[in-house]
Amino acid sequence: MGKTFIISFTLMLLLASISMSCNTQKINNDDPKIKEAELAVQKHLKKNYKDVESISFTNHEKNPMGVLMVRGYLNDDQSKKFSVHYDFNQKDIVVGIVNADPK
Repeated sequence: MGKTFIISFTLMLLLASISMSCNTQKINNDDPKIKEAELAVQKHLKKNYKDVESISFTNHEKNPMGVLMVRGYLNDDQSKKFSVHYDFNQKDIVVGIVNADPK
């Protein structure tokens, strides 16, 4: 009986964490925080990656922890995608994936 409880509890915890991580909300692009995040992302990409001529933003989503996920592409080339997380509390990029060569 104890083993069944532990397995059930573990599965419920896992499902709850997956559910929370998938719970993102779209944000209004007119929100001033969007501009703050976009400026930080532009600065980060131009500082840390080679040959960044232009940056196009395609999507903004906020997760339950308050971190904004910003997606887009570089140099008008949709194959050069990026997805970075901007933390408003830290005022910094906390994690990201960028299809470009680092400096």
